[in-house]
Amino acid sequence: MLPYFEQPVWRIGPVSIHAFGVAVAVAVWFALAAVRKQFERRGLDAVVGQRLGGWMLLGGIIGAHLFSVLLYFPQKLRDDPWLIFRVWEDISSFGGLIGGLAGALVFFAMRAGDDERRARVAYLDAIAFVFPAALAIGRIGCALAHDHPGGVTTFPLAFSLESTAALDYVRGVYDAAGLPLPQDASTMGFHDLGLYEFLFLALVVVPLFAFWNRHRRPSGFYLVAFAALYLPVRFCLDMLRVADARYVGLTPAQWVAALIMAVLPFLAVRRRTLRFALSGAVVLAAGWACAGRSPDDPDDMPSTPTPPATDTPALTRTVILEGLSNPWDIAVAADGAMFFTERCRGLSVRHANGTVTRLFGTTGSALVAADLVCLGQSGMHGVALDPSFASTRTLYVYMTSNLNTAPRTNRVVRLVLDAGYTTAGNRVDIVTDIAFKEVGNAVGGAGAHSGGRVRFGPDGLLYITTGDNHNPIIPQSPTLLGGKVLRVTGSGAAAPGNAPPAGFDARIYTYGHRNVQGIAFRPGTGQPFISEHGPNHSDEVTALVNGGNGGWDPKDRPNLTCPDNYCGYAGNATTMPMTDMVRFPNAMPARWNTNGASQGMGPAEFLVGSQWRAWNGRLAVGIMGAQRLAILELDAAGTAVSVVDAALPSVRFRALTRGPDGNLYVATDAGEIWRVTPSAASP
Repeated sequence: MLPYFEQPVWRIGPVSIHAFGVAVAVAVWFALAAVRKQFERRGLDAVVGQRLGGWMLLGGIIGAHLFSVLLYFPQKLRDDPWLIFRVWEDISSFGGLIGGLAGALVFFAMRAGDDERRARVAYLDAIAFVFPAALAIGRIGCALAHDHPGGVTTFPLAFSLESTAALDYVRGVYDAAGLPLPQDASTMGFHDLGLYEFLFLALVVVPLFAFWNRHRRPSGFYLVAFAALYLPVRFCLDMLRVADARYVGLTPAQWVAALIMAVLPFLAVRRRTLRFALSGAVVLAAGWACAGRSPDDPDDMPSTPTPPATDTPALTRTVILEGLSNPWDIAVAADGAMFFTERCRGLSVRHANGTVTRLFGTTGSALVAADLVCLGQSGMHGVALDPSFASTRTLYVYMTSNLNTAPRTNRVVRLVLDAGYTTAGNRVDIVTDIAFKEVGNAVGGAGAHSGGRVRFGPDGLLYITTGDNHNPIIPQSPTLLGGKVLRVTGSGAAAPGNAPPAGFDARIYTYGHRNVQGIAFRPGTGQPFISEHGPNHSDEVTALVNGGNGGWDPKDRPNLTCPDNYCGYAGNATTMPMTDMVRFPNAMPARWNTNGASQGMGPAEFLVGSQWRAWNGRLAVGIMGAQRLAILELDAAGTAVSVVDAALPSVRFRALTRGPDGNLYVATDAGEIWRVTPSAASP
């Protein structure tokens, strides 16, 4: 198999140039130059051709974007309606092809003269002759970026999964699809559909077109030829995809390809290219034969989910660390290293051989954080590994710091580790202004309600949960970052696509929260779900919507007696609701709560993999006060339809993390970290 590599990136000052972008730019330049020569060779008006090209380029850009967001990523559009206008984000090559054709039709219908309209097939045929070579160049960029991954395989042209970087990348693809990665994946490879398409275009289509071009061909020949050659191959390659949206078993591109293949013989006959009429019929039959193949054929198709199991897994609990001081969060690397935080000590790593190294924190750490503050509920909280951790060894921690004073703040710090995970350096504080409760008040001590979970989503962006500090104005404040879920880049900048209300800090993804303790991303959709403490009632799980309001507003309750103007503990679920749908009718509704009880809801994590049996795809929620691990079955909308408790000891569950091995890693307030392994059989 082929050795895996990451996309080449060249940095010139502040500008990053990606290999994918270079390939696309070369493809566009080549297409413009080659098409102009074809127009001249065929006696066509180059000026008309330029105008036609402009319309096709415009249609291609719009079509690529709309095809992607409407058919492949509708959840993104529901979360962020303004995405529909950001045509430079989320594009589909097949959508660009359809959009380009649509642009050509509009041009000939509305902007072309009679002579040009009569010659429309000739113009399009000239473009069709050049298109395979230009597309092949663009597909080089896709192959360099591994932009179109398929399932795991032993196919010789697959990219090997021996490296941790490759394994992490493909594991993310399978997680997004809600599929378990095969246990022996490290001995296999993954299909790269961009590479396969490049090879097909460069070795088959382009040489055939060059061969046919020795003699003059009827107008429309290359249009039909390209469709006859490309569409069935694209149809079959899409069968190798894992995470793409499907409708009745087919991707959007497959449905369009099937429709075009169905009418291709008629188009061929109309253009008097009878040999392609016959080949079109063969193509149609081949396409449907490909569609009829089982997606789990060995070595060339990814496994599809087996029917859901109806039994619960037996759980094996292994204590892998004990005697810790207030462990708060866990992150597990693909090589088996487990990073964990202790609230008043800092960040450490348990190496694969079982030894522990203190990396960042108080005295005794490889990198001392003299500014670390441990006060009340605050200190060093969340830890998250960068999506490219295997190659960059970059991670992020959430901590309270005294680098700012009056008041001190919570912040997110980026660190880079050495190859052996023995030292930490290159500290950069990427978010420095998260609200911290500097002094106590009538409802709680200093350092309360800091939130602090950090997780990378399937979109590659960093989500940060924060708390309200027992401050009545913070949750609904447009500028104070407490009581929020933030979404930022790895440098701390506001994530593209964030859609908070006008006047809000651009880093805010959702607001109106109390004290968010957990965040996890639903397999298959990537939608974030949070778990948060209620006051004296109603802990809640909420499915987040970009720009949404969580509905927590503990101020201005004239019928309540509110110490220090914080009404959070002064009422009940009616008079001081956790999600106030009266004040905020469009607030994000709770998808599950603790039946009006206050049980100290903590972390959350989705369980993924067939080894979890009936719990595959369910949400595990740690309850600290009630000392239980709740397993939530969610319907398509994200609402809990059933809840069971895991058969585990009664402890305060502080952290939940799904490891690369599919097991659940648990930190408890008793100072232990567990590995919880599901069995393949019922208890």
